Amino acid sequence: MNYLTQIDLNILNAVQSLHGSFLDRLMIIMSRLGSWAVPWIITAAVLLLWRGRRKHGAVILLAMALGLLLGSGILKHIVMRERPFAHELGLFTLSDLLIPAPADRYSFPSGHALTSFAAATSIFLWNKRCGAVAFIVAAAIAFSRVYLYVHFPIDVLAGVLIGIPCAFIARWIVDKIEHRMKTDKL
Repeated sequence: MNYLTQIDLNILNAVQSLHGSFLDRLMIIMSRLGSWAVPWIITAAVLLLWRGRRKHGAVILLAMALGLLLGSGILKHIVMRERPFAHELGLFTLSDLLIPAPADRYSFPSGHALTSFAAATSIFLWNKRCGAVAFIVAAAIAFSRVYLYVHFPIDVLAGVLIGIPCAFIARWIVDKIEHRMKTDKL
C-alpha cells in the first residue's frame, strides 16, 4: 500500500472515534446539504433576485459549475480512486455507512468540498463577514464526508484546493463580462 493511502486511512480511522448520536445526525444533515449544494444555490438565487447583487450570485454559480466540471467531470475519471468503504483496509464497509453510498464510485476529489469551498470563497470575495460564516458551513460539509467514511481526507483537501481557485476564476470571468457589457454600451 502506498504511503499516502496509509496516512489517509490512519486519519480517516482516527476520525471514527468521534462518533456519537448527536454528531452522527449533524454530519448526516451537513452531508445532505452538500449533496444538493442547498445553502449555496439558495444564496446564489437570492443574490440573483437582488438587483445590486446579481453579479455575486453569478460568481457563486459559475464557481460551482467550474468546480463540478473539473472535479466530477474530469479528475474523478482520471484518478479513479475507490471510496474508503470499498478499500480493503477500511474500518467500514458499505453496510456500515450511516448514509446511502454515493452514486459515483470514485472519491477523488470530494465534490461536496469542492463546490462548498468554491461557493464560500465566492461569498468571501464580496463580503468577508458572510464569507466567514460560509467557510464554517463549507468546512462542516467537507468534514462530514470524512466522518461518514465516504471520502479520504486527501479527497476533501483536494476539493478545497480546487474549489478556492475556481471562485477566483469565476470572479475574473464575471468581471470581464461585466466590463465588456459596460464598454459595449458606451
